[in-house]
Amino acid sequence: DTAPPGEFYIRPFFYGQFTQAQYTDSGGIHSLPAGFYQTQLLSLAEIGVGLTDNTQFTIFPSMVSLWSGADGTINNGSGFSDLTMELKYRFFVQHPDRKIPSMAFAFHVTLPTSSWTNAPVPPGGLPPLARIPSTHYGAPAITPALLTRYIAKPFRLY
Repeated sequence: DTAPPGEFYIRPFFYGQFTQAQYTDSGGIHSLPAGFYQTQLLSLAEIGVGLTDNTQFTIFPSMVSLWSGADGTINNGSGFSDLTMELKYRFFVQHPDRKIPSMAFAFHVTLPTSSWTNAPVPPGGLPPLARIPSTHYGAPAITPALLTRYIAKPFRLY
C-alpha cells in the first residue's frame, strides 16, 4: 500500500533477539561456547509520507542495543543502526473483481550510520538486528524490490 498524497504516518517497532545457538553452513544447529551470551534490541520507526496517489517516501531510523559476552570479553552498548530510505511506486492496484494482486516497485538506499556512530556489532559473526539487508550492516547498500499485495477478504496477503 501507499499512503494518500500528503498523509504522514509513524509506526514504531521493537525487535528482540536472544541467541542460544548458531546455524552451521550445512543447515544444522550447534551450541555456542560456554559463557557466550547475546541479547539484541532494535527500536525502529517507519516514517512515511504519500507523495502522489501511487508514490510514497519512507525513512526507517533505528537504534540498536547489544549485551553480549564471550571468552571473558564483554561487549555492551547502544547506537544508531543503519538508516534506510525507501521510495515506493505502486504501478498496479488490485481490482475488487479480479484475481491479479496489487504490485509496487520499491527502491531502498541504506546509509552506514552504524559505522559513523560506532554502534556495537555482535561478536562471532552473528548478524545484527537491522532493517534489510542485514548482510550489509555497517556498509552502504542499494536494494530494489518488487512487492505484491493480494486481498482475499478478510485476509490481506503480502
